[in-house]
Amino acid sequence: ADSNPDTYGQKCQRGKLCVHENCLVSSSLFPWGLIVLSRGWADLPTCCVCGCKGASIACQGRKCTKNFHFPCGSEKGCIYQFFGEFKSFCWKHRPVQRVRRRQQQAETICIVCLESMPGKPSYSAMVCPACKHAWFHRDCIQGHALRAALYHFRCPRCRDMGTFQREMFRMGIKIPDRDAAWEEDGAFSDQYHRHSHCDASCCLYVGGREQFADNGPWQLLLCNSCGSQGTHRRCSSLGATKGTWECEDCAEPTGAGKEPLERKDVLGPGFVWRELRADDCGHYPRWALGRRRRHAGRAWPKAHCSRGMSVTGLWIGAGKIPGWILDPKG
Repeated sequence: ADSNPDTYGQKCQRGKLCVHENCLVSSSLFPWGLIVLSRGWADLPTCCVCGCKGASIACQGRKCTKNFHFPCGSEKGCIYQFFGEFKSFCWKHRPVQRVRRRQQQAETICIVCLESMPGKPSYSAMVCPACKHAWFHRDCIQGHALRAALYHFRCPRCRDMGTFQREMFRMGIKIPDRDAAWEEDGAFSDQYHRHSHCDASCCLYVGGREQFADNGPWQLLLCNSCGSQGTHRRCSSLGATKGTWECEDCAEPTGAGKEPLERKDVLGPGFVWRELRADDCGHYPRWALGRRRRHAGRAWPKAHCSRGMSVTGLWIGAGKIPGWILDPKG
């Protein structure tokens, strides 16, 4: 049990008393379980699986008298719910998933481990209640729940959270109420560090590249686009009124703002390019449609005009050229 905390939870120890977290909260004696356990195992029922004393978990099924240990019940297919009253159910009274026969398969793939598994609901085979297409092993989805936790745990396929979590709770999946494992222990702490040195080719500050002032000529400005490079104002000849600065990698090249592409040779000579105007979203003559057979010689459909002219542009020839239209010379 000590080697599988995903199943039994963390081990809690106080003095000579030692108990697993899941064994304790699933016990029918909880929250007085520690008091009873400290007195010994003699007063606890016998396990219906192994026949030994100390079975502190009772089935909550109607008129069911079965008692079992947590490990014994897990091996036999019992379900422990980790919400509300923390109920436990034996293999005869445990909750089951209902899936229509046409949605079942003889064999499918676990969406978590990508191993083959039966496509029918059982104790070890579960399905997403929202999409009915995502199948996974119980152990696989339990491991995913412990790492994604309450705020990130959802169906790996359809991304449903509400319906998916309620069903997983009902089927005995433990979802801890905390942040995801990848968000803890400063996993992304390095991304919160602000760039703090001058990257100019020739730094003029006598204190060095790592030193800077809060204002004045030695104030450190970071790249307004990427933030991964910085410079002192004086090192880059920036005046006091200059509010932003961009590094060489992010700065616009010389001549930016002009036509970015040469389009004169796309469809041959005889045409010139101009930008689309608001009054262009209407009917187009045959020459503006290129050689696209589907619409050749006919007006461009209004659905394309109202939804795509200014964003996706026209299909001309073999390519899609956004925001531009052909006009005949002369």
